[in-house]
Amino acid sequence: MTAIRRWWRNMGSGGYPEATKLLITAESGGSNASRRRLWKVALQRLTDETGLAIRPHSR
Repeated sequence: MTAIRRWWRNMGSGGYPEATKLLITAESGGSNASRRRLWKVALQRLTDETGLAIRPHSR
């Protein structure tokens, strides 16, 4: 999640200043499994910090 947060702060917010949502594509295995609570908590924190509606998309 740190990499996504860093990307948004350094590039995304400047390149897409009127963005209201962010689609994250991620592998659904390992520590980033969509069913894992930690991943969901981290997504919620990022949503709270950025104000973006974040939708994970995994295979």
